[in-house]
Amino acid sequence: MGLINVDVDLLRTLVVVSEMKNFTAAGEKIHRTQSAISLQIKRLESIVGEKIFDRGNGKEIRLTKYGEMIKSYANEILRLNDALIQEIQTSSAVTALRIGMPDDYAQLLLPRVINEFSKRNEMTEMQIVTDLSTTLSKMIDQGDLDIAFVTRHEGIDGLKLLDERLSWVTVPDSRVAMDTPLPLALFPEGCGVRRNAIEALNAIGKRWHIAYCSNNFSSLKTAILERQAIGVLPDRAVPKDLIRIGPEYGLPNLHSSELLVKVNQQAPASIVRLATFLSHAFQVGVSTPPALQGDATVAGLGDHPD
Repeated sequence: MGLINVDVDLLRTLVVVSEMKNFTAAGEKIHRTQSAISLQIKRLESIVGEKIFDRGNGKEIRLTKYGEMIKSYANEILRLNDALIQEIQTSSAVTALRIGMPDDYAQLLLPRVINEFSKRNEMTEMQIVTDLSTTLSKMIDQGDLDIAFVTRHEGIDGLKLLDERLSWVTVPDSRVAMDTPLPLALFPEGCGVRRNAIEALNAIGKRWHIAYCSNNFSSLKTAILERQAIGVLPDRAVPKDLIRIGPEYGLPNLHSSELLVKVNQQAPASIVRLATFLSHAFQVGVSTPPALQGDATVAGLGDHPD
């Protein structure tokens, strides 16, 4: 006699009917008609060759002794089946991790962060948002991001990662920094770096004007490369084709910028764990950015607490 496969759906119906003790009630629970439930039970009885329920004369039905034995196996089979489905769904589900960071950091450090994060070998979709720190902070508060790396600004709080020195930047052999008023290429209002730069210029009475403004650093960089303006960047985010300048051009020193991390505490625990890991990876990445290894002008800067 060949092996007979019992449909898991029939076993599930058996268990529900035994719990509800009524075909109609069982049908309502699993969203099927009374006649469909009855047909499933008859089919199961036909497969096993024994009567499973004693319908009696009352409204309730009861399992026969043979039915009790089948139910005990059904419970175990359903438990294993459901555990298998849960494991498949969990392992194949893609977790979305929404990350925000200022554009100047993203262009330099995101490759390092992605590399570190990929070592976890998880099915995770990284959704990257680059914007002003003030906007990113609000997105965390509103639940639109899971983790954001931001610079300290009025109204922004978070866990401090490190202090980052800021530098005026231009291209080699450019004299645009000598222009009056000084042309600037900066991020829009709400950027802490922009405020830092303007306050420093005002403090020494130096005239300036915003020549180029964009949320996208590549646009600002184009203006700087074309010698139309100077910019301000975190010291370790200065690309190789720009140079740092300062008092030798009559420019004031800039205050350091605090880099913070904010995590959405309302996110699922799995997301919070991923965000915590990414925060550490980002911190490590900022400490030794590959593009600037060996640059004597930045060595030893930005030590952060363990």
